[in-house]
Amino acid sequence: MKIVLQDSTLSNEIVVPYKIGAILNIEAWDKPFYAVRDDDFLGEEQDYITFYKLHLQRK
Repeated sequence: MKIVLQDSTLSNEIVVPYKIGAILNIEAWDKPFYAVRDDDFLGEEQDYITFYKLHLQRK
């Protein structure tokens, strides 16, 4: 995955783990955002939804 920055340049490639099912609303590269776990891929159906809070870091 790559993010288009405000000056229309692309970020470096970002590897998204397989356990992530959906990424929710990345507002800016320097702000945290949320993702939902992919229970189908993991083969672990739960009675609840797992959210991950993620934050990109510059290299």
